[in-house]
Amino acid sequence: MPIVNPQVGAGNCDAHEKNDDSFFDDTEVYVDMLSNIASSGFTGGFVFTNVTVPQGAHIVTAYLTLYVYEEARDDAYVDIYGEDEDTVNNFDDEADIVNRTKTAASVPWQQDGLGIGWENSPEIKTVIQEIVDRGGWASGQDMCIIVKGGTTTKAFRCRSYDFDDNSWGAYLYIEHVVLYELSASDGLVFGDTPLLEQTVHNLSSTDGLVLGDTPATQCSFGVVATDGLVLGDTPAINLVFNIVVTDGIVFGEVLGITIRGRPAQGFILELRDASGDLVAVLENAYDIVYEQGTNQAPTLFFSIPTDDTKADDITSAHEIWLRSYPDGTLIQKFRLNKREDTRT
Repeated sequence: MPIVNPQVGAGNCDAHEKNDDSFFDDTEVYVDMLSNIASSGFTGGFVFTNVTVPQGAHIVTAYLTLYVYEEARDDAYVDIYGEDEDTVNNFDDEADIVNRTKTAASVPWQQDGLGIGWENSPEIKTVIQEIVDRGGWASGQDMCIIVKGGTTTKAFRCRSYDFDDNSWGAYLYIEHVVLYELSASDGLVFGDTPLLEQTVHNLSSTDGLVLGDTPATQCSFGVVATDGLVLGDTPAINLVFNIVVTDGIVFGEVLGITIRGRPAQGFILELRDASGDLVAVLENAYDIVYEQGTNQAPTLFFSIPTDDTKADDITSAHEIWLRSYPDGTLIQKFRLNKREDTRT
């Protein structure tokens, strides 16, 4: 799954400013984001350049990583926004934070006593999703994250790019999958080479769909067809669900997979640690079966290729979170009860 993790890379790419539009500064060795009930708090701004997330990509997870400056200022009572623009200016070209257009989406971060060191914010994928969904957004443009102090008396400060050796600037972590909208009125052919790994395709066709003679491996498909679906002579393996047809499905001469689970609904499997932090996304999982019987605990079965490097992480120490695709709604959390390793 594609990951980008840019870091603030220049002194003019982080700054702070009082919420009353005064005391702007992009030269300090720290960024203030304090909250103050008696007077105006501070807002911090962080510009990340060359953010290589395609327009309209589905954001799986995202968070801001800051190095907390000191224990006397380690209480985060802030709200995190993005700048709602296609691309943004650095703080030399636009010496302002509080008057920048903010995203409608925001995420509160309220946590006392973070301590000195690198700390991840809560999940901010809704903020990033709003930016990359803009019609004028394009991969490689710049993105600004705005962290606004609230109205309680709490002090929060992080190191800036200008601290010490210029290696302490904030990071922005983003995992995403790319959605391709492909349509064909008279057949769609991908040829003999399989589709690339770890890519999500939404495919629609009114007159047949052909993926060629070589299987499309380790891809997730949301496929809608009204007049048949053909995946070639070799079975397509490790495909994930979300298939609706009104006139039959053909996987070639050999049946590729058994499709089970809820019709017209795909799944995403995530491994999470005891704190709920993301460990891995099991994008190569297949044969996913989710069952919820009356007065019965829900069950989940799935398979994963034995050569998948994430297979070793599937242990009882991690939770398995089942989400619906493409909206990402959490369906259920599971613990591993039984694992079988089979090689053929």
